[in-house]
Amino acid sequence: MKKIIVLVLLLCLQSVWAQAADLKIGVFSLEDVIAQCDAHKEKTRKIEQEFAPRQKQIKNLEAEIKDRYAQYRNASATMKPASKSALSAELVRASRDFDAKNGELQNSVYEAEERAYGEVRAIIDMAAGEIGKKGGYSLLVDKETLRAYYMAATMDVTDVMIKEVNRIWKEKPTGIK
Repeated sequence: MKKIIVLVLLLCLQSVWAQAADLKIGVFSLEDVIAQCDAHKEKTRKIEQEFAPRQKQIKNLEAEIKDRYAQYRNASATMKPASKSALSAELVRASRDFDAKNGELQNSVYEAEERAYGEVRAIIDMAAGEIGKKGGYSLLVDKETLRAYYMAATMDVTDVMIKEVNRIWKEKPTGIK
């Protein structure tokens, strides 16, 4: 009896090993691919070029406001109250203007980076599909997030999962209403 159980167990394991031998999984670092791919480098360079003039304007505006504030601090002791109040209000307006322009710039840069990132991700998805098919992979996975970027059609068990969920639902095990 013991020999029969061992024999059946070995036959089952042989079947599992045969299926596993057909499984080819590729793992990559999405972070490294993005950082090192030419598409990302080119898009980053274009974004930097596009926004460089506005960033320079913002830095100049910031320096101007700092200089005006330093002048205000130095001269405020000798200023008339009305002049002091007017200059203070002008500095507050300039500071608010700077904050608004800087916020707009940061939002514009963020939106451009997100668009570029989406475009690079689309290229990565296409590359994963090509590598998966040509390389005979069953699965290509990002090693940091474990997100699958390619999966062979033979790995899709959605129909089997639906049938099993329906079977369990019909049996209504304890704890399921």
